[in-house]
Amino acid sequence: MAAHNSRKSADRTTSAQLQARAPGHDGNPPEFVPTRDFVGNDGKREPIDGPTNVNHNRLTMLHHRKTIDLVQRQAGERLAFDWNQASTMNFASQVMVGAGGGGAINLPADVKIDAARRVGDARRALGIAWPIIEAVCCFDLRIDEAASRLRLNPQRATGQLEIGLDMLAAHYGIRRR
Repeated sequence: MAAHNSRKSADRTTSAQLQARAPGHDGNPPEFVPTRDFVGNDGKREPIDGPTNVNHNRLTMLHHRKTIDLVQRQAGERLAFDWNQASTMNFASQVMVGAGGGGAINLPADVKIDAARRVGDARRALGIAWPIIEAVCCFDLRIDEAASRLRLNPQRATGQLEIGLDMLAAHYGIRRR
């Protein structure tokens, strides 16, 4: 038993050492750029000072590298948010969230069901473009990884991603300015 525990401890140490050598999203090093921020019209909000990591998720990185535009990024992030909510396990009871009082309260199950419905609506709206959108936005894969898994040409996958994100933005009603 002691040998088994020491091996687990060694595995954890090795894992921690590997993570320390490869910081950032998905093993990629962080990529810092100067923060672009503006003081609000009311003059009360202070601008953020310091760098921003643009390599913390796939959509932010693609937007920073000008592969997708802001509207496409917003649509992808909205889908990713709904995807995460729909896949969250139910573990909170009605007592924990304060149900039973007056007023309408969204219980965790209700939020999950609503998010799953929104993901299903987006999936139906995207049709054949869904697999590449799901791979990049929901599973956070690189375009070349997604293309390999879907057996697509990487350039064609990039085009499908852009068209799919445009379709998703239209589905969500996000308009270009």
